[in-house]
Amino acid sequence: MIWLSFACCYLGLAAAGLAMNLHHRRVFQRAPSERAKRALNAIGAVLLLTSAMLSIHATSGAVGLVTTVAMTAISGLFFSGLLALAPRWIGVPALLLVLVSLT
Repeated sequence: MIWLSFACCYLGLAAAGLAMNLHHRRVFQRAPSERAKRALNAIGAVLLLTSAMLSIHATSGAVGLVTTVAMTAISGLFFSGLLALAPRWIGVPALLLVLVSLT
């Protein structure tokens, strides 16, 4: 369940990051519409909350919160690194994390 939480955390940060004009333009070569920005921000918030709930459920309350903070930091590092080096590959880690969590 921790791997699924990590995948939700990465996807949440990726959605929130892609809601920004600069990052969206870097990946898709066009600016997002206002509707897309709001949708990406909402999806990102829901996925980050889902990640926190999964992490708290998998471990105890305090440990789950610390795990969530650590996963958010690691996800942000992965996202920013991929955005700088290979912007088109942003979805690959999420797909791999989901596959690992389902096994």
